[in-house]
Amino acid sequence: MSDNLYLKGSNQVIPEVGNTIVLASGCSSQRTTKWWGAGAGKVCVRSAVFTVTTESGKKLNLVIADPAGCRLRIKHDGVGNFEFSEFHRVTRAGLFPENNVTPSSLITDYVFPSNPRGVVSAITVGKLPKPSSIGDVLLSGKGTVNLGVSPKATYVVTTTGDSTDNETELLVSDSGAKINGNEVTFSKAGTFNITVSVTSATATDSPKTAKLSVTVKSNQPTAKLGE
Repeated sequence: MSDNLYLKGSNQVIPEVGNTIVLASGCSSQRTTKWWGAGAGKVCVRSAVFTVTTESGKKLNLVIADPAGCRLRIKHDGVGNFEFSEFHRVTRAGLFPENNVTPSSLITDYVFPSNPRGVVSAITVGKLPKPSSIGDVLLSGKGTVNLGVSPKATYVVTTTGDSTDNETELLVSDSGAKINGNEVTFSKAGTFNITVSVTSATATDSPKTAKLSVTVKSNQPTAKLGE
């Protein structure tokens, strides 16, 4: 998922390919703290701030420092790496986690040469956010259900990953069973499989599944003590 655009000045953006790089600073530049050289961490500079969405759904901020009068083509490979070309009056750019544009959070420092045909130096000082994952899926709950007591059982789905947009769906091999959220009402005795499917729009390992075997006993009331 490559994406590229052309920036003229502080806020004139000409989209070329894709739409995952969006000017977050709007019609006016933002003031950001210098992350390099004299005054680093103390002095603020006018900047064009872009919000960049990666293929995994993670968001980053690309900051072009002091963009007044600049010209610059920006290309993103979809996973947090950038190429810059046709630049004019640009000296510095920085990549940060979204909404955390501070020197201590800098991921990559881009240093532009004075010669527009020169090579932009990329100095990596931090780490890109890891792609989200669902991780392992655990389905827990009753392994034995007595229809004489209650045909209903509630099951809990847990995951070990960090994705926050998970959606779960239960399926039961008992064709007559009713499912309400994570609650299953069995229709007959037998041994059945409950399968949970976990999906996420941002996780790299979506979908993930887990199974649980459940024994459903016939409709026999539990004998009371002393009977």
